[in-house]
Amino acid sequence: MNVWVRQGILYLAFLLLGIWLLFEGSMFELRLQEEGKEIYDLRTLLAFQGLFPVALGMLFAVPDLVLDFWREGRWRIQWMRLIFFGLPLLYALFVNLQFLSGGNLLPVPPFFPGGSYVALYGAGFGFLLISSIRKQPV
Repeated sequence: MNVWVRQGILYLAFLLLGIWLLFEGSMFELRLQEEGKEIYDLRTLLAFQGLFPVALGMLFAVPDLVLDFWREGRWRIQWMRLIFFGLPLLYALFVNLQFLSGGNLLPVPPFFPGGSYVALYGAGFGFLLISSIRKQPV
């Protein structure tokens, strides 16, 4: 099979899987909102809103990782990328999710807005976590 066709099929499969997961995740989030209104406990909803984008970000990085399996070389972790980009994203994600611990463990810097940006932080961190693993030619 041609390499372009194989890559196209792989990307299409992951795109369809991502669209399906986005749909199912949003439906599950709506159910969690309704449940939270009934029992007055939004911790599960807020945890889901913070952690589901991490899983989606990881999913969107998997196709390149799968294509790396077919390449020759040694596996490498790009530590500089993880440290300089991943740690700030992880910190911003934890700052917004620290309510799950019941206290303010981390100082909140003014340049990390919360709210809907939590999904962006999570997706960015998940994508960065998986895409930092690469196969380098020998």
